[in-house]
Amino acid sequence: LQRQNLGSAQYIRQTSDQEAAVRALTEGDAKLVDYRYEQACDAAVWVEACVQPSDDSSSTPNNWGLLINDFYPYSAGFVYVEGLYQEGGWDAVDAAYENPPETTLETSYPDRSLERIDPEIEDQSAAGWDRLTIEDGPDHDVIGLHGLVATLVAPSYEADGDLLIELDEFLLDHPRDRLAYRQPLVEGWRGDRLYGYTASDSETPGGNAGVVWAIAWADAEAAEAFADAYEQVVEFRGGEPAAGYANVYTFGDAADDDRTGGMALAIERDGDRLWIVAAPTVEELTEVNAGIEFVEDDSPSGGPEEPSADGIGAASGFGPIVALVALITLVWVQRRRSC
Repeated sequence: LQRQNLGSAQYIRQTSDQEAAVRALTEGDAKLVDYRYEQACDAAVWVEACVQPSDDSSSTPNNWGLLINDFYPYSAGFVYVEGLYQEGGWDAVDAAYENPPETTLETSYPDRSLERIDPEIEDQSAAGWDRLTIEDGPDHDVIGLHGLVATLVAPSYEADGDLLIELDEFLLDHPRDRLAYRQPLVEGWRGDRLYGYTASDSETPGGNAGVVWAIAWADAEAAEAFADAYEQVVEFRGGEPAAGYANVYTFGDAADDDRTGGMALAIERDGDRLWIVAAPTVEELTEVNAGIEFVEDDSPSGGPEEPSADGIGAASGFGPIVALVALITLVWVQRRRSC
């Protein structure tokens, strides 16, 4: 009905952020209709018997991060559309389709006048590294506020305990607005850009991926708070501090200059900007992005005392680079198929 009457099929959804924002409108609209129908049923408004929903049996997902990421339109979208309805009824909801939201900043904080920042990232890759491109699509992704929340919340579910975000504060007691995506650690998010890279000379499957991710924040304090939290996510995923550096982490065999099973990641904060660069090895970090700066650390490299998870993997949630590369590719492919 939305496609036929409101033209939702024609909306441009080129990034993860834009896709989530548009779907917050369409899915939130549907959820509000369902909710008001159930309210009418409870009030015995209808003459005929109400259609009862099937049992919502739940099971442990294969990937908590992707589940939380994908659930955003249904939970935050309901709140967004309900706000439109309270302001101007169904006319206000229908009017939103004429000028749909373009970012999760708008659908997460409709009560604020916030503008998304689109941080430019100069291609500073060395010869042999190429930016990932998608035919008839952008050469970058915008992860969005919901993706950052998923990154921070997933470890709590996987560890079955409160880590960065307490689950009691994330889970809401509402039949439709179930998850609290408005979290203090991401409240200052103003935009991001993520570029994927491939090494043209690599013959090792899965060993030729690189990422450059720039995140814009409202101020330096917000950037620092998220950077500290993200470092804890890296350690949770099995990252160990690289010898001699305070802002570089290695996974698996990355420190041994072997692309077959490792990766390296650097985190740099510059005022209200956060830069995250990932590559198969520490040496290749500057090949993916020559602008990333390593912070020297003279203290011994010991890594975290006892990681809370057994490294990273596709089933363990949002790993720092694996999940980002997988997410950007998966989302782009799905989006091209749905257009």
